[in-house]
Amino acid sequence: MKISILLGFLFLSIIIFGQEEDRIVVKGSPKFLSKWSWANDSPITSLLNSGDKLTIKLATQSGIEVTTTFNNINKQLLILEEDENLVISCYEYDFDKDGNKEIVVIVSPDYAILNIYVFKYSKGLSELIGNFGGQFEIIFEQDLMILPFGSQGLASEYIYRSGAFFELIYHDPNLTGE
Repeated sequence: MKISILLGFLFLSIIIFGQEEDRIVVKGSPKFLSKWSWANDSPITSLLNSGDKLTIKLATQSGIEVTTTFNNINKQLLILEEDENLVISCYEYDFDKDGNKEIVVIVSPDYAILNIYVFKYSKGLSELIGNFGGQFEIIFEQDLMILPFGSQGLASEYIYRSGAFFELIYHDPNLTGE
């Protein structure tokens, strides 16, 4: 009986408090590259579609770094302050279907917050083309990035066109604004 209660409590604790893997929910078809958290603070390196490397590591003086390596030259994409709660996940997704996948870095400093950084990347050159905030979940759908928030089914939607993201705003011309 005691074992059953203990197992029940353990199962309930996992459901209530969640697991680190459940912290960032990504839907759609981005390519998963890597995940880093303070619990495993070893450097994590993954291979980009281009053959270049992407590394997430704890830097000695500057915090947590996300870098790319092209022809043995490292380039810093992002630097984050040290925070024991951080979880960082990296993906590739080709928003404009040009064959060069953009790098998406998702940073979760807390269970209810996502900071999303999108970089255009080609041959060692990178450019930050989007910086977004969200909660828990990101949906990739064609050239859209959808960030649901709250529990009422609301979401911010961004479309990628001509090298930039634009927020979609729905307008009903039948409403007069009264």
